[in-house]
Amino acid sequence: MRRRRGGGPAPLLDNPSVALCVISMFLDFFLFFVSSLGVIFASLLQQTCEIPLWWFLAFVGVVASVSAVLYARMSWMEYGSDRIWMLYGFLTFAVFLLQGGTMVWGGYLCWLAMQSTECAADVLNFTLVCTGLLAIIEFIGFISVYFVFIPSFMIQLRAAAKFT
Repeated sequence: MRRRRGGGPAPLLDNPSVALCVISMFLDFFLFFVSSLGVIFASLLQQTCEIPLWWFLAFVGVVASVSAVLYARMSWMEYGSDRIWMLYGFLTFAVFLLQGGTMVWGGYLCWLAMQSTECAADVLNFTLVCTGLLAIIEFIGFISVYFVFIPSFMIQLRAAAKFT
């Protein structure tokens, strides 16, 4: 009897760590909260700073909310096909790039604002906190993907290949 290749259903891969998705989601919600407070403070203080700290904080809020929704969807998914996980992988990589670029932009703005006498210290502090949180989120995301998600998916795919 000859075995046919392909044509069968795709194997469902288990979510390697719902807890890491939930932690990342809450960190992004917290980042959204901090950046929103920073936007409110910057708007109330009506600072005359030429450095776009308000725009940075607003952009961080948008990026954090998109990222939080992505991690929430990933944490709700217990099983998914390889295509779904590939889609989430590409989306997560795009978010990592966006957050990394935003973190670098925030560091540059902080450096400029520290040298300026026009910028309000409170808004600068919010910018520093948001930049630091982005660094923490990037670090946790890298560790999660490199040490948990990729090895788990490789083990599951090898097991599925041996089974068929």
